[in-house]
This record gives sequence, C-alpha cells and structure tokens, in this order.
Amino acid sequence: MIDPLTDWVEKVIPIPSHNAHRLTLSPSGRKLFTDNEEDATITIVDLCEAEGRIIDTILLPGPIAGIAADAPLLYVIDRQSHRIRQRLALPGHQQLCQVVRFSVDGEQLVAIGDGEPLITLFYDLLNPLGDIAVGTMPMDGCFSPDKQLLLIANQGDGTLSVIDLAQRKVIATPRVGTGCEVLSYYAMRAIR
Repeated sequence: MIDPLTDWVEKVIPIPSHNAHRLTLSPSGRKLFTDNEEDATITIVDLCEAEGRIIDTILLPGPIAGIAADAPLLYVIDRQSHRIRQRLALPGHQQLCQVVRFSVDGEQLVAIGDGEPLITLFYDLLNPLGDIAVGTMPMDGCFSPDKQLLLIANQGDGTLSVIDLAQRKVIATPRVGTGCEVLSYYAMRAIR
C-alpha cells in the first residue's frame, strides 16, 4: 500500500500468487481483488484488518489475461459471494481483452482488448452498447467524472482515443508518446 501524500510504500500484503497482474477495489474500499493471470485465480483481500487478510480465492476455468485467455469473455464476479455470476460474450472481439474499467458511479463499463484496436461499452446492468474502433494496442481507459468522455490509452501507436459517449465515437486522437499505458482523471484541487 502506498501513502498518497508521500508516495512511500507503507505496507505490503502478501498474496499466494506470483502472477498478480491487475487489481481493483470494491466500491466500499473494504475488499481488494487481484487478477492472477497464469494461475487462473482471483485473490480477495479484506482491507478492514490492519495487515490485510486473504479471505477467498476464486478459481476460474483457465488462465486469464485480465478477462479470459480461452475466449473473449467477460467474467462477472459477485463481490459478496465471490463466485462467478455470469459470463458475457464479447462478440465483436476476435482476441482476448486485457482490462475492464467502470465509470465512478458504476453505471458504465468498458472492456479493452489490447490485442486488437477495439473496445466494448456496457451500461446499467451490463447491457451492451456496442463496439468502438480505437488505436493500436489499447491498454487502459478512464471515464470523465461527468461521464461524457472516455479516454483510451493506445500503447502501440502512442495516441489517446477521446470518445464522446453520447455519440459513441472517437472525436479526437492526440499523440501522447509511445508506451502510454495507464490513465486516470484527477481533480485539480487534488494535485495542488
């Protein structure tokens, strides 16, 4: 865990996998979920305890790469029971997806496939909105706080795809440099 004011590592929480790749917090901030790619597992850590305690491990059908390694699927995990609740097909994708990101309010979701220049949008209750073509090797994305824009970092061609969510299309593609991989929105007051 990193102190956001000092950027110093404050604590390390050991997990049973050496393949943890991505992680996310539950909306309450009480649970941490880690995607353990080659192990075909997701580890769940209770953050309410001082040192963080592993409370469950979710076994998946096969090794994952953010979403699924055997087919372009989105595994939906119930954050209370820690079980796979649903498997959603990503029919526009021919290759695997790497990352999913929710809007701050949890009403919108984007599935990002780094092996192909495509994202899939979902809204309320995981209803698909459709696919949007983006730049080469999309690696991450973030919704604007007002949910009007979605930014996608395209590592392969060094661009951002700026997507107008109402129109569901790319409205700008600024060059940001090769290797752009992680994105987030920060309030100006938070970084001053």
